[in-house]
Formats: sequence, structure tokens, C-alpha cells
Amino acid sequence: MKKIYSFIIAAMMMVMASAAQAVPASVLLDFTREDAKDVLSGSYSDTTYTLTSNPSNSLNWNQLQDGSTCDSGALACHFDGIGIADDEISEGGTESMTISFGGQVSIDGLFFLDLFRRVGDPTDREIVKVDFQGGSKFIQADTAEIVGSGTSGYLFFALAPGEITTNFLTFTAPTGMGKDDRNNDYAVAAISGVSVVPLPAALPLYGTGLAVMGLLGWRKKQRKNR
Repeated sequence: MKKIYSFIIAAMMMVMASAAQAVPASVLLDFTREDAKDVLSGSYSDTTYTLTSNPSNSLNWNQLQDGSTCDSGALACHFDGIGIADDEISEGGTESMTISFGGQVSIDGLFFLDLFRRVGDPTDREIVKVDFQGGSKFIQADTAEIVGSGTSGYLFFALAPGEITTNFLTFTAPTGMGKDDRNNDYAVAAISGVSVVPLPAALPLYGTGLAVMGLLGWRKKQRKNR
């Protein structure tokens, strides 16, 4: 009996260790690429993504470097990214863009274009609201790196490991936040470091091992009680 227990435990540890070593690949979802224009869904690694909007069917890639500087070293920069209706996701509570993933993913950064701030006035900036599974985050133009003129351009917001683990991201432009005389609006340029958070392949085997150990223990107890 002890040999059976030892064998099961050793097998479970080996499978779990193997699963822990399988690190999922991360990708950059670059919505400024030429071949990303008008593409509403795609697949990568072990999952998929789908783009939807409110109002429905209103996604566009019409913003062409209007008032901002794209960092060609990181992004393709053929467009400024995804907007709603006219050219950008604008304030008012009616415009939003959602990326739905086929499973749980983690991300390490968000790219935006056309977020403005007034130099020298930290209260005067445009702001993004990102909703995700279990929470939301406000990203303002003066809390992340802006490359370009100093008032507008490519904006990358880095995330801590595990800070956002979700199966969707929804982007809106909050109303009534501090900003200049332009509307609060922006384009979603890219999502970086997207990696699948898989159910460990070993988990079903681990559960089976526990069940077998429980059954053996129950049978041993039953024999003692006879």
C-alpha cells in the first residue's frame, strides 16, 4: 500500500512540475498595423479575441496620426489604432470598445494614441477608463510616458505582473475629468504582453490522483473495521 501511495505522489509531482515549466507565449496585439484594419477577430497561442463596440458595428481605424506621434520602434503606426464612430473613443458614456478573449489572459501594458495633456498643469489631461474582470483602472496622460511633442502622442502604460488577469477589456472615455478644451478622447493602439493563463494540464491528473488516494484510504479503513 505504501508503495502505491509513493508512486501516485511521485507521478503527481512530476506532472505538476512539467506543467509549471510550460510558459505560455506572450504577444503584442498591435491595432496600428495595416493588416489589422477592419479585422474584428483573430487567434493566437491557445486563445482567440473578438472586438465589439457600443454603438454596435461602429469600430473604425480612421485616425491617421492626427496630432500625435507614434513610436515606430514598438508599433507599426499605419493608423492610430481603434476608434468609435468618427475616429476616436470619445466621452459621453455611449462610446466603448471591448476586447473579449477566448479564455483568461494576463497583459503587461496598454498603448494609446491621441491622449492630450497641458504641460505644467497636472490637472489638465485626458483619461482612459479600462474595465476588466474584477475591477477597473483609470489611466491619465500625465502618469505614463508620452513620446513626441510633450503634450500628445504615443502613450504606453506599464502594468505589474498579474495586475490584470481577465477575459475581457472594455475601454471608455470618462466625462467630467480634468482636461483641456478638447473632448476627452483617444485611440486604442495596442495591448502588449498578452499571454494565456491556462488551466494547468496537470490539474485533472492531480485531481484524479487525489481521488485514487482517497479511495485507497477508504478501502483500507473499511478492511480495518471488518
